[in-house]
Amino acid sequence: MNTDELADVFREASERLCEKSDRCERLIYPLRANQPIVREPEVMHAITTVVIRRGIDFGIEVPTKGRYIISGVKPDRANIDIVIAPGANQINVELKEGQPSEHSLQKDFMKLRSELCAGCAFFHVLQKSNKATLPTIIGKYASAYENSSQEHQLPKWFMLYILIRNQRMCRWKTFDDVTCIPKHQFDIANFMSARF
Repeated sequence: MNTDELADVFREASERLCEKSDRCERLIYPLRANQPIVREPEVMHAITTVVIRRGIDFGIEVPTKGRYIISGVKPDRANIDIVIAPGANQINVELKEGQPSEHSLQKDFMKLRSELCAGCAFFHVLQKSNKATLPTIIGKYASAYENSSQEHQLPKWFMLYILIRNQRMCRWKTFDDVTCIPKHQFDIANFMSARF
């Protein structure tokens, strides 16, 4: 699977997540402040439904090969949210929702940069957005990337994909190598967009 194919999987999953305000096919969305929301589990359902329909193998909550200091002082295995096409050409995907902490993003960047795979991605879902939301989120990713551990990094492509539900829109950018992204590349002007 290449970057265009992954973007296509993510866009189809996004369409499914936005088709109805309260559900994705038979999956009913939970409520937050009496409003239906899409969280990481709902995104996982939509992405895995798309890859199943395309006949692509996948894994969920797949233990990492490497050990990382995630909490505490002892290195331990972590999990990758979704692994698409496990094996030599696998894609590791981490899911995020809302306004995650920079620390949480740093931990995920550490896994994505260090694990052996063909490519890696974040799929980030926002319930709504205003003019400041996207620059703030992308700024968090840029800072987290810059401050994450660079030990044992392995070259691979990287995609940052953001779904904005209330606008029925997605923004994404693909980077050729996750081990060396200049901070200025994390700029909203460099992101592709699509509406559905």
